[in-house]
Amino acid sequence: MMELYYENSKGEKVNLMANGIYAQNPEKLIESEWKYNTISNINGVGRIKNFYREIQETSLTLSIMADTKEEYNKILEQLHRITEYDVRKNVPGRLWWNDFYKSVNCYATSYDDFDELFECVEKEIKFVSTEPVWIREKFFSFREMESTQIDGDYCFDYDFDYIASTANIYFENTSIAESNFEMTVYGPCDDPEITINEHRYIIYISLLENEYAKIDSKTRKIIKTSRYGEVENIFHYRDRDNNIFEKIPDGENTASWSMERGFDLKIYDERGEPIWI
Repeated sequence: MMELYYENSKGEKVNLMANGIYAQNPEKLIESEWKYNTISNINGVGRIKNFYREIQETSLTLSIMADTKEEYNKILEQLHRITEYDVRKNVPGRLWWNDFYKSVNCYATSYDDFDELFECVEKEIKFVSTEPVWIREKFFSFREMESTQIDGDYCFDYDFDYIASTANIYFENTSIAESNFEMTVYGPCDDPEITINEHRYIIYISLLENEYAKIDSKTRKIIKTSRYGEVENIFHYRDRDNNIFEKIPDGENTASWSMERGFDLKIYDERGEPIWI
């Protein structure tokens, strides 16, 4: 059964397909469009220069139904509070379609066919997205003895006494194209280095026990967290000869690393439409 719900930036959720709220036209949420720029050649024949996405607006009609006045007011109040919170904070929430989400804000609402006798109403909500793609996060964990994809599609087990930087582990990025990522390395280690295929990701820094560093290609940030929870920007400690934000290629990849504790990898599978069911 399809799941459709809104989650605000503090983790509060409202189901849009149950508990008195029923989405009437969810298929409108996954409408997708690429824009394009064209250029003209010398012979006058045009060609497409590039494709891009603009800020996207979409709407959803909800049927709100309840058995009592108290329940009806509670449903509408919860829906309003959870979606309004992100607008007031000026941060996006997440519209979830099964295990895919899109970063959105609910910026407008309207009502129709209110029936006070039967405690029901049609409510239209409008979403706006500055990042109009559906995202599924896929997790991989590379350790001394094994590499495992957490969602259970597959895993690899290797009987290593230690991990050398030349030890290659295979993993698959099932995204349509190359993907943004978040990479987490753990101390203790010096100058942690990860190689994916032939591309090197290196930070020239020392991490102590219970310390870790995160490389985020979407935000283009590199952050260290100390054993005491202190956060430090370590962007300037990156290797300048290799792009540390190089996206992860789609398809089969190999990984090797220099750290005893290994690393975690989160891949953002981005697409115009989520998997339907």
